[in-house]
Amino acid sequence: MWVSTLLYLSYDLYNSLKLAEDIFNISIIFKFILILLTILIGYFSYKKFKENAVEIIMASVVGTLTNTLGVLFMIYIFYGERFVKLIGGDTQLVGKAILTLGIANGIPEVIVAMIIVSGVVIGLKKKA
Repeated sequence: MWVSTLLYLSYDLYNSLKLAEDIFNISIIFKFILILLTILIGYFSYKKFKENAVEIIMASVVGTLTNTLGVLFMIYIFYGERFVKLIGGDTQLVGKAILTLGIANGIPEVIVAMIIVSGVVIGLKKKA
């Protein structure tokens, strides 16, 4: 899971560097910091939870995706057309608009959840 997160962040950083005029753009710096945080937290969480690191990470991923998909599905069912009208989209493409939002927001949410859950579990393990 950490490898796929690093690949995603690295690819995003690479694309930003190709398009950027200034290498010290706040977006590029933020993506670089995210890559460093992912490496550090991945390393320390693996070192600390050798036998159950994957289970902790997968639980955070599944929990985050469950919430994201549940909310977006309910938006689609109850408020689909009104939602797309409010964001200025075509009402014929309700499903695609909500799916795009899910992908654009779901991936960063999963990355942040993995980082936060790993940090919290490491802190709780140290305290116990």
